[in-house]
Amino acid sequence: MILQIITCDGIIHHDLQYRFFRIGRAFPMYYATREIKYIYFESGKHNQTENILIIFVWVIVTQVASYYLYYLELNVKRAKYLKKNSISK
Repeated sequence: MILQIITCDGIIHHDLQYRFFRIGRAFPMYYATREIKYIYFESGKHNQTENILIIFVWVIVTQVASYYLYYLELNVKRAKYLKKNSISK
């Protein structure tokens, strides 16, 4: 989270940061900050579609990953439950 806040271009402009901090473009916070700048100051209209699409893709990908991991966890719990009940009978 700290890396996202530092690299999101909200504290220091992106051109003034070291090249390492350009990693912030991989995180959704960078695009959310750009969208907030557009909403408040109406700057960056040409980036609005890109910002919204990237944030939307982040939401979809993390939700799919979350559901898949939950599915795997349920399979493990189910296998343990079945194993436990089959041995006790």
